[in-house]
Amino acid sequence: MDREESLIFQLDRLHGCWREEVSEELVRKARKDAIVLWPDGAPGARGNAPADVPLLYPVLPAPGKATGAAVIVCPGGGFRSHVPWEAFPFAEWFSEQGITSFVLQYRLLPYTMPAMLDDGMQAVRLVRSRAAEFGVDPGRIGMIGFSAGGYVTAMVSTHLNQGDPGTADPVQRASSWPNAAMLFYPVVDIHTLPRLARSLLDDPDPDPALTRCYSASLNVSQDTPATFIYGLQTDQMVPYQQIMAYAEACEQHNVSFELHLYSYGLHGAGVASADPRLNWQVSLTNWLGTRGFLKDNAVD
Repeated sequence: MDREESLIFQLDRLHGCWREEVSEELVRKARKDAIVLWPDGAPGARGNAPADVPLLYPVLPAPGKATGAAVIVCPGGGFRSHVPWEAFPFAEWFSEQGITSFVLQYRLLPYTMPAMLDDGMQAVRLVRSRAAEFGVDPGRIGMIGFSAGGYVTAMVSTHLNQGDPGTADPVQRASSWPNAAMLFYPVVDIHTLPRLARSLLDDPDPDPALTRCYSASLNVSQDTPATFIYGLQTDQMVPYQQIMAYAEACEQHNVSFELHLYSYGLHGAGVASADPRLNWQVSLTNWLGTRGFLKDNAVD
């Protein structure tokens, strides 16, 4: 197994996490059915090795249980890996709720922006363009991201692309707009994180205009989807002020959001570790219900 492909399949690394076991059959099938995001090569691809080929791994609910909603799962990993506890455990959890899910293996460093954004937008377009095939309502496609994957999700949520109606490619005709977004301890902005900005832009002195373009809270608009936000005030890796800035931007633009900010816990707590005090499952389930993801009709 190639190292780049294996990172999100290392189920033995789930010990001590919120879900320590995932169906190996589910993972095998998802890998077998993996969808290449860019059949003709991703924009700016440096080759055709696994690290150059973004993929979507589909996980479908049991027959008769599907609600018609879908969620694209974007694991974190510091833009250098895809950590396993934020990938298939969540895909399996969503499938148990009747939600079709797709684990996104987006490009990592040394790829730089906009490669990650391109992959995230393409994932939404692909699922929407093939909604009938997957048994999915094109008006109920959500996206969930964790840490670095939260950055991908926030960027997709704030850089709307309605699609190109004049192209023959059905994927590119589809909108990249998610109908709902879920951000777990996300990186949101790079204009306040100079070191990260230098890495993601591959520039020792990035253009301030570019760092603002790639900072999600500065690009929230009335088109940004309803958002569930989960963060930790004591997060040692991502300042909680990041999510506060995003929540404030949502409020300013009349975007519906739900913020859960805990006063304790390290980065990833409640997911990377099974902390019973951080029971996000209840609040996220309730929020998904209000957005129409748990029943077979969409929210108006």
